[in-house]
Amino acid sequence: MTDSARHSKESTLKTSAMLRAAGLAWIAFALAAGAATERTVLDVKPGVLVCPDIDGFEIRNQTGSVYDHIDGSAILAFELSGGMGFDLDNQRDQVDFLLGWSPLLRGGIEGNLFTLSASGRRQVAKYAHLGLLVGAAALPSPAWNASTDAVARFNEDDIEMGGTGGGILGLDFTLGGKIVAFTANVSLLLLAPLDVESRNEELVLSDDSLNLSGLTVHLGAKVRF
Repeated sequence: MTDSARHSKESTLKTSAMLRAAGLAWIAFALAAGAATERTVLDVKPGVLVCPDIDGFEIRNQTGSVYDHIDGSAILAFELSGGMGFDLDNQRDQVDFLLGWSPLLRGGIEGNLFTLSASGRRQVAKYAHLGLLVGAAALPSPAWNASTDAVARFNEDDIEMGGTGGGILGLDFTLGGKIVAFTANVSLLLLAPLDVESRNEELVLSDDSLNLSGLTVHLGAKVRF
């Protein structure tokens, strides 16, 4: 990893840690503001992750011919999460603590993103709640997902990708009843750059790291019972 990539990784980890600490402090304050009723929470949210830095990453041979590449910045990021929640007795505030899983898949990258998040929402209208979402994220074992044409040119296992982790900070919105509601999240995902290496000396990579930090948008359903 280059010095600039190493510095970027350290800065990302520090920033995400500070954001998580600030967000968790806010949510803890909200939870401590009064007694609460415990809930079981399930979220199902189709979504997308937009990572500007991955567009244009290439795998070439020694003569410069492009064998495979990443075209575009969007990654499908369906999220399934569950955990525990609390309805505060002030009848206005809700707090959720969730463990989530998102399979990431697009040309060039595939993997499983795991999240641990906390969200605190305040009632802003009769059936609407809005608040802050904060958490930690880990992508432990991503892999290169070669295009159909590229499979005939090189082995996917020739590309080794390291794991990464970081934090999440965003807005959490629900619209609906106390048990079933529509939910929407818009979050900033901050991940340290992951290392990318070639095990085949015939292959040349356009960079030695990929940064999957970006903006996530999820729309789906929340069940609290």
